[in-house]
Amino acid sequence: MQRTYGAILLALMAGCGSGCATFRNHAVEPPLWPRQALTSRQSIRLVIKHDASVGGKSQDGAVLAAWDSRTVAAYRESGLFSNVDLFADVPTSDLTAEILVRYRSVSNPLESVAWGMTLMLYPMRFDEEIRVQTVLKDRTGKTLATVEKKEVLSTWFELFLVFAMPLNAPGITTSRVLYDLHGATLTELDRGPLRRLARAQNRFVF
Repeated sequence: MQRTYGAILLALMAGCGSGCATFRNHAVEPPLWPRQALTSRQSIRLVIKHDASVGGKSQDGAVLAAWDSRTVAAYRESGLFSNVDLFADVPTSDLTAEILVRYRSVSNPLESVAWGMTLMLYPMRFDEEIRVQTVLKDRTGKTLATVEKKEVLSTWFELFLVFAMPLNAPGITTSRVLYDLHGATLTELDRGPLRRLARAQNRFVF
């Protein structure tokens, strides 16, 4: 049953060219970059893990790689760090961000049947939740902060939604949400541990 359910969702996503759009609940908003410059910036490495599935099936590796690139972009474009490394083998950075991206997508199989039988006139919806947990650690491995952000999206499939696709295409919207989740995380870290670290480091500068 789980395999069938996953196949239904994947088939729906593949047929998105016929008319679909994704809408977000705006639990987080786009970040304002760059943040106010820190007097002393530190380097950071990102260790990213995924717990992502679509209808019980693991998310495609190419999609996860694209998500990782958006994660790196958010950290680099924030202007908060002197250098950002991804999966560095040797932990030489001042800080480490251990990031877990959780993604779940669920739908009602009966709605998908009705959607197909009515030639896409009956609306079909599946809901997505993206949750990002970030643990910030110093060079010694001490945890400085843990931040979790999430947002819920709804993707609708209907013939006439083809007109809404340019601004609300599923892949584009998901990418924006993921970037914004990291932006909200960095904003919170900037107000707390990153500022404290900068002030502490400045005390030793003569």
